[in-house]
Amino acid sequence: GQRTPGMHPLDLLKHQVLNYIDIFIFVFALDRYESFENLNNWLRLMNIEYNIKDNNIGFILVGNKVDLERNVSQKLVQSIVGPCKFFESYIETCSLDGTGIETLIEEIAKIGKKLLEFDKY
Repeated sequence: GQRTPGMHPLDLLKHQVLNYIDIFIFVFALDRYESFENLNNWLRLMNIEYNIKDNNIGFILVGNKVDLERNVSQKLVQSIVGPCKFFESYIETCSLDGTGIETLIEEIAKIGKKLLEFDKY
C-alpha cells in the first residue's frame, strides 16, 4: 500500500508491468479500515478492467494481521469476493506466526494450474 506517486513501477512502466502478471495478490491489513479502502485506489491505478486478457488472470485478496483487532468486517470483505465478483478467493494471514500462508501458497498454485490449463486451449 505504500507508494510515492511518480516513483512506483506502475507509474513508470505501467503497461510493461501489468502485461506480464498472471496472478494479482492484493493484501490489506485487517486492523486498518483505510488499508481495505485503499484497495480501490490500487485497482483504479492499475486499470485492471482494461487489462484483463480473456479472463486469463487470477485475483486473490489477502487480509493480513488476523492476530490483531479487526477493523474490517467479514461482510464487507465478502462483498467483493466470490463468484461473479472481482476477487476469486480470500485468505486471512498472519505474518508473525504463519497463519494462512500455506493456504495462500496452495491457492496460488491452484490458480496457476488453472491458468496454465487455460493457455493450452
